Amino acid sequence: MLVAQTEKGLISLAQRFSLEQLKLWKKEKQFYCPSCQSPVQLKVGTKKIPHFAHLKKTCVAQHEGETDYHLDGKRKLFHWFSSHLEVELESYLPDIMQRPDLLVDTPSQKYAIEFQCASLSSSALTKRSIHYEKGNYIPLWIMGAKRMKRLSTYMYQLSFQEWQFLTLSDYTPTLLYFSPSTNQLLKLEHLIPFSSQICYAQLVVLSPHEHTFHDLFSTHTQPQFFSSWIKKKKAWRTHYILYPNQKLQPFLHALYENNIPPSLPYSSRSRHAATFFIHG
Repeated sequence: MLVAQTEKGLISLAQRFSLEQLKLWKKEKQFYCPSCQSPVQLKVGTKKIPHFAHLKKTCVAQHEGETDYHLDGKRKLFHWFSSHLEVELESYLPDIMQRPDLLVDTPSQKYAIEFQCASLSSSALTKRSIHYEKGNYIPLWIMGAKRMKRLSTYMYQLSFQEWQFLTLSDYTPTLLYFSPSTNQLLKLEHLIPFSSQICYAQLVVLSPHEHTFHDLFSTHTQPQFFSSWIKKKKAWRTHYILYPNQKLQPFLHALYENNIPPSLPYSSRSRHAATFFIHG
């Protein structure tokens, strides 16, 4: 946590305090969780950035543990978006018992932003998203850039969980990643799946000095990978039947009996089959 309650109000560690000041506060002040009101400890060390931690691991809004990577990431996202919009850090929403990393208020919409670095089950993601929507917030999931697996210029490997975090940018499928180390947001635009784990996409890099929060929802490129996608698809259609499994056998046998090459695209196979059945 980067925000705690004191007798005089909230303290946010997103602000830049000296280590001497923080160490003095640790000795003199008592801090409380804004969500559950239980005592929290101010931790000031050399390995992690200063943060607050519950003395007991029970909180109405407590989620997975936060690494230094996560803390640093949401702090930098806060500074970026708050430079031009109204943003709240770790604000607790009592009606839905949720504490998103950031709440962003724009003239037209309100967003609940989660900087997601740890694994998250489908049920937990669905539950949080539904709660945010009930509170009139649009959920926006930004993943840690460490999760991005780039296989080639336009090809990426996605886990099942990453597919869950898809959002829309100008009505095109998009995934968002943020790197605290470079302070850049990596955006995959025009996602086209090749398989359940492989997709093609266009990479865009956004930075605080050149882009705003609204750029997350604008498409910045035109897809340049269609020829690469088609080439790989043709290669797959040509070679995947060399080692057919039992599920493919009846399908391949039917194609063989009707003189239809399995490597043909679906539309071509359909026309070929229609011609065969009409003319025999």
